Amino acid sequence: MAPGTLTELAGETKLNSKFVRDEDERPKVAYNEFSTEIPVISLAGIDDVGEKRGEICRQIVEACENWGVFQVVDHGVDTSLVADMTRLARDFFALPPEEKLKFDMSGGKKGGFIVSSHLQGESVQDWREIVTYFSYPVRNRDYSRWPTKPEGWVKVTEEYSERLMGLACKLLGVLSEAMGLEKEALTNACVDMDQKIVVNYYPKCPQPDLTLGLKPTVYPLKVREGEKPILEEPITFAEMYKRKMSRDIELARLKKLAKEEHDHKEAAKPLDQIIA
Repeated sequence: MAPGTLTELAGETKLNSKFVRDEDERPKVAYNEFSTEIPVISLAGIDDVGEKRGEICRQIVEACENWGVFQVVDHGVDTSLVADMTRLARDFFALPPEEKLKFDMSGGKKGGFIVSSHLQGESVQDWREIVTYFSYPVRNRDYSRWPTKPEGWVKVTEEYSERLMGLACKLLGVLSEAMGLEKEALTNACVDMDQKIVVNYYPKCPQPDLTLGLKPTVYPLKVREGEKPILEEPITFAEMYKRKMSRDIELARLKKLAKEEHDHKEAAKPLDQIIA
């Protein structure tokens, strides 16, 4: 049986066996060994028409192609809102175990609180507590799974979700233009895309060299340079965009290439076969 919360285990001197990874799955870099090489892109001027927007477009495409991950600053999301969301997240995970477990999402529930993840039948647990639920599309929101403590959680989360969705649409617009598509092409293709609030908490671990916070690639944000895993140095008030963005750009390119091929070759394969 999985532990109720990590708060109950964080003070122990030996890591519970449920969290111990096999040798080949254990961290390859120290938890505090950061890299500053991953791109950090300023979005100042993204709403302009002209040279500045074009430069932002170039940087994002280059980051997607070379890294599959980037951080953005000057993104227009109010820093006080980001600070409020961060504060509320810390306050939630500081609640007594019985308060957090009121939102326990085990047993197939579609949102709430849990240790490790919602996946069933895990042989080894992740060293994290998590609160997660759907925020978009709005019709999929189940407010019974949203925490009611600390005070202000629902209001701030709603606004934070709205601002982040708007930012994501701006970035999709830049990618659409970069690939010669209409500005709204990717946004329209993702009009009903799911947005989940996922807040991870990694308490102090008694033996961090034996476990992972999130399997298999991120602790807290890990990518590879060649065969070498590296950790992205976190930047206050920056937003992180990972492999989903890179997948969108690649998928759109495949569609564009497929159309061009079809225009020149009548016997071209159907699009779904090319993407598959």
